[in-house]
Amino acid sequence: MTDNSTRDANFSDDSTIQADDNYVSLVGDVGTFNDGEKTGVRMSGGKGRNVFEINNDDFARIDGGQRVNESGVEQIDTIRLTNEDANLDFSNFKFEKIQGIEEIEFGATGQTLVLTAENIFNLLKTSDNGALRITGPGTVKIKADTATNVTGALNELGEGAAIGSGGGGQATIDSENYWHYEIGGYDLYIGTNGTVSEVI
Repeated sequence: MTDNSTRDANFSDDSTIQADDNYVSLVGDVGTFNDGEKTGVRMSGGKGRNVFEINNDDFARIDGGQRVNESGVEQIDTIRLTNEDANLDFSNFKFEKIQGIEEIEFGATGQTLVLTAENIFNLLKTSDNGALRITGPGTVKIKADTATNVTGALNELGEGAAIGSGGGGQATIDSENYWHYEIGGYDLYIGTNGTVSEVI
């Protein structure tokens, strides 16, 4: 049986709402959402900072909501991967599945995230600040049918995507070091404590 019910939450910054069944919708203003290791969960944030904890790639949709909180302060919305040794594959995700996310965080050891060049561009386009950070000591795999390396895959984003010097210049944000890729007017940052590889 499919449960399409909604769990509403007007929680504070340190509150968490967790799915307790498959195919539920979690809706709140600010705080942490957790998919509860369920399938088909929809998670929608509101104004300010939201963290979306996912244990698998079977969620239905994530929407970070508005980036500016009630006080007018700009904050970021984060997808946090929670299971150790998880191998999550976003390569088949459609454009609408993830919206309004500025950060993907490897939250445990041994994690791998598979993305296509199109995934990356879609995440950048729907980010509220035109940027995406991928943080933590995980492995990012860039998947492309014809690219021979990561730079080639990112270059396939089209119309003169400009990759930072040497296939990724360095940048420091909040005391963390990143490889920085400039892509069609957007900014992709991948933490230097992680690994970037290719999968064809």
